[in-house]
Amino acid sequence: MSASSPIVLDLSSDDEEIKKGSVKSEKMIFSMSSTRNDDDEVIKNQERLLYIFLDVTGLKDRVRAKQQLRDFDFDIDHCLANYFEKNSQTQGCGSKKGVDLRADKKTKQSTWGIHRIKHQQTQPSNKWKKIVERCRELCVEFVDQDFPPNSTSLDGRRQNSTSSTLAAQGKQSKCRCGVPALIRAVQEDGPNYGRFFLSCGKHNPRKRRRMESIEDTLELEKEKQETSGEPKKGLPRKSCQFFQWDDNHEQDGTKGEKAWSHKLAWFRYTSKNGFSLTKPTGQFRPEHIKQGSMGNCWFLSALAVVAEKPYLMRRIFPHSEMNETGCYEVNFCLDGKWSSTIVDSLLPTIGLPPRTKIAGQNGFKTESGIILRPAFAAGSISWPAIVEKAYAKVHGSYHRLNGGFISEALYDLTGAPLERIVFHATYDFDELFARLLSFSTSGFLMGIATSRGGDGLVSSHAYSLLGVYELYGVVVGEQKTMKKFFTKKEEKSHCNDDEVVFVKSTKKEDSEEKKNVRLVRIRNPWGIREWRGKWSSSSDEWTERIRNQIGNDLCKQGDGTFFMAYEDMIQRFDHMDVAKCQEGWMRTSRAGALKMHATGDPLRSSNIIFYCNVKEKTWAYLSVLQWKKRANATSQFWYTDVSILILSRKRAEETFTLCQCLLQGVQQTCDIELFLDPQNEYCIIPFSHFSGKPEISCGAVVQKKTSAPIQFTTYSSKTIDVKPEVRKSIGLILPLQCLHSTLLSAQQNILYDLGRGSVVIAINGDGCIYFVGLNSSEKGLLLNLRLELINGQNMAFGQNNDTFIVNPKSQSILLIVANDGYRVKNNCINFVFKTDSVAGNDKCLRSDISYSGLGTQLPLSLAGELQCTNSKLGSKLKCGKGTLDGRLWKNK
Repeated sequence: MSASSPIVLDLSSDDEEIKKGSVKSEKMIFSMSSTRNDDDEVIKNQERLLYIFLDVTGLKDRVRAKQQLRDFDFDIDHCLANYFEKNSQTQGCGSKKGVDLRADKKTKQSTWGIHRIKHQQTQPSNKWKKIVERCRELCVEFVDQDFPPNSTSLDGRRQNSTSSTLAAQGKQSKCRCGVPALIRAVQEDGPNYGRFFLSCGKHNPRKRRRMESIEDTLELEKEKQETSGEPKKGLPRKSCQFFQWDDNHEQDGTKGEKAWSHKLAWFRYTSKNGFSLTKPTGQFRPEHIKQGSMGNCWFLSALAVVAEKPYLMRRIFPHSEMNETGCYEVNFCLDGKWSSTIVDSLLPTIGLPPRTKIAGQNGFKTESGIILRPAFAAGSISWPAIVEKAYAKVHGSYHRLNGGFISEALYDLTGAPLERIVFHATYDFDELFARLLSFSTSGFLMGIATSRGGDGLVSSHAYSLLGVYELYGVVVGEQKTMKKFFTKKEEKSHCNDDEVVFVKSTKKEDSEEKKNVRLVRIRNPWGIREWRGKWSSSSDEWTERIRNQIGNDLCKQGDGTFFMAYEDMIQRFDHMDVAKCQEGWMRTSRAGALKMHATGDPLRSSNIIFYCNVKEKTWAYLSVLQWKKRANATSQFWYTDVSILILSRKRAEETFTLCQCLLQGVQQTCDIELFLDPQNEYCIIPFSHFSGKPEISCGAVVQKKTSAPIQFTTYSSKTIDVKPEVRKSIGLILPLQCLHSTLLSAQQNILYDLGRGSVVIAINGDGCIYFVGLNSSEKGLLLNLRLELINGQNMAFGQNNDTFIVNPKSQSILLIVANDGYRVKNNCINFVFKTDSVAGNDKCLRSDISYSGLGTQLPLSLAGELQCTNSKLGSKLKCGKGTLDGRLWKNK
C-alpha cells in the first residue's frame, strides 16, 4: 500500500479554508489524537437556537439575532415572543383573522424561509464542490476533521490526557472486587440514554445484545455445535453491583468493553483497492447492504428498502461513482429538516486471516494475505458504508447507532410520515393484509422486527419487508408421505397378510385443491441466515408455476432474502413500521418552541401558531417533531408531551370551529392526517403539559426543561402555504371549547355515575388520560379524586387527591395523567372518588366567561348533557372506585 498525504479541512468555517501545512498520514491510520473543549456542546446548542430564531423570524443579520438571544439568556421561547410582539406593534397589521407578520406577499417565501422539498434528482452542494476542487488543486485526499479517524468517532468518548495519566499512576476507578471497572453505556430509552457509567469489572457474562452482530452469532452457533447444542458455561461469578457515572470520560478505555475502539484500523476505500461505489449499472440495491459488527440492523434494514427507490437514493446520496479525493455528501432529514453531511472515505476496518470466508462479504487482500473489509457495513460495494459513516457522524459516533427502531431510520432517510402497527391478538388480520397490499402498491416503505427468534429468525432483530403478494387459485406443493406410495392387505384383497404393496399414484390422486396464498418477501440485513419454515427457499410448497408467477429473479437464494406466509409473519414478528413516502410529494417545515406559560396554562405553551392554506384539494400529513435524543446523548435531554389542536373556518367567516385533535403523552412526534380544502383556512395549535416543569425520576428532580424546540412539518401532493403568527391572535376561550368538544366526543372513554345528574369521564388519549367532570344539576358538585400512580405515570395537570368544585350546569377538566415515554410497565390506573353537594355559583352560565387556564369551567354543552342522562337527578351522590384498563392507557 502506497502512502498518501491527505489534508485536513475545517468544515465548520464559513469560507471553508484549507489549513496550511503538511499533514503526514498513511492510508492505514490506526489512531489520531484530538482535543475538544468541554464547551462544544454549549456552543452547538446556542447555534441551534440561533438557527431556529433566524428561521422563524426571517432575519438575515446573525449578529443582531444572536444579541437578542443573549438578552434573554438564549431562551428561545421568550425571545420569539418579544420579537413578534414588537413586530406586530410596529407594523400595526392586526385583523380579525390574526396578525399577519409578513411584510409583503410577494416575498413571503423568502421572508419566512419555508423549506419546500420535492423529491427529485439532486446534485452535490456548492460546499462539496469547493472542497473537491481545492483538494484536486493540492493533489491531496480529503480527511474530515469534524469526524476524525480515531477512537472518539467510534465510541463517542473524548480523548484526554487525564485518563492515560490516571491509568499510568494506577488511579483508575476500581469496583469492589478490586479490579478496574468496566465502561458501559445506557441503552434504554430515557434522559440517560447514551450516558457512560462504570460497572463491576469482574462480572462480565456473555449476553446477547439487543441487536446482534454476525460474528457473535456465528461464534455462538459454533459453540453450540461443539457442545452438542449446549453453549459453553464457565464458572459462575458474582457481581459486586458496582455503579458510577463516568461523565468526564476519566476511565481508561483501552481495556474492557470499549477496547475495540482502540484496535480498529482506518482504511481508505478507493477503486484502486478493488472497491466500487455501486455496481457498473449505477443502481443502488438492497443486496449491496451487509451488516457488519455493529448492532445497527434497524438502520441498515431501513436503508435496504430505501435502496429500492431510485428517487429517494438520489436525494440521500447524490453520487454514482468514486472520486479521487474521497469526499462524499450524504443528506438526511434530521429533526424535520433536510441537511447535508460531508464525510471522507476513511472507514473503520478489520483484518481477517487468510482463507477466511464469510458469506456475502468480500474485502481487499494485502500482500501478507490479510483480508481487509469495513468493520460495520461490510462488502465490496462502498456506498452503504459511506452512508452509515455519515449517519454515525450526525449522531456523534458509531457506538450511538447500537440498538434502535426502524421507524427512526425510515424518517431520517425519507422525511415521510410514519405509522407503527403492533401485531396483537385483537387485530383484524384480513384488514391488515389488505392495507399491506395497498402500502406496497403505493410504494410505501416497510420494516418489521422480531421479539423472539427460532427457525432461522434472529431475536430482537430488524428486517426489511420488500414485497407483499396474494396468489389466487394456485396449487401448493407438499411433502409426499409413505402412505402415498404404499398400502396394506386390507386395502388390497389379493395381498397376503401384512404384505406391503407399492401403489402407483394417478393424476387424480395427486391433484390438490386450489387455494389462495398470501406471501411476504423479507430480507435480513446480515445477507445470510434466512427463514427455515414454510415457503422458505427449500420448502416443498414451491412449485414451478408459483415461482414463475412471482418472478424467478425474486426467488434466488443466499442473499438473506426469503419468503414466508403472511400468517407466519404475524405470529413470528412483533411490529411493523411504515414510511408513507410518495414520489413527487412536497414537504414544508417551520421551526418553533414549547414552554410552559407563566400562568401554567398548557394551551398557551406555544407562543407561535401556524395557519395553513391550500389552492388545491389535497390529502396532507401534519407533524410536530422534537429533536432526537440519539443526537443529544451527551445531555439529559428527553422528550416532552406534544398534542395538536386543529381548527378550521370558511374564508368568508371569522369564527373557527374544531376540525381535528390529537392528544398524546410523552413522544418525539405528533402526527395527524387530514383532507385540506382550498375553501377553508386551518389553524394548528401545538401545546404541551410538561414543557418547563421539573422532571421527576425516582423521587428526585433530575432536570428542568426550559423549552422544547419543535419543527412543524407538512407532507402533501400539493403546495401548502404555512404562515406562523403570534398565539394571541386566536384568543383564549375558543381553543378550550374545542378541546372540550374533542373530549366529550371521544369514543374511547369510561363514564362513572356520581348521582344527581353528575358524572366523571375518563377519556383516553395516546399515552394520556383526561378526567372531565360534568354537572347537570342545580347544585354544585364537590368531587375528590385520588389516583394510584406508579413509576412512569405523572400528573400533567391538576393535583392528585385534590377536591374539585363543579358548578351547576357546568363542565370542567379536572386531572390529566400522562406517561413519561420510557418507564411505564403496568398500564392500569386505580382511582377512588368521593362526592358531596355544595352551593355553587352560576358565573359560568353567563356569556362573559373569565378564562383562568385549562381548568376553566364552561357552560354544560349539549354533548355534556347527553352524557349526564346516564345519571338520575333524584338519585343520591355516590362514592366508589374504578380501574382504567391497560388497553386504554397503552400507546397506540
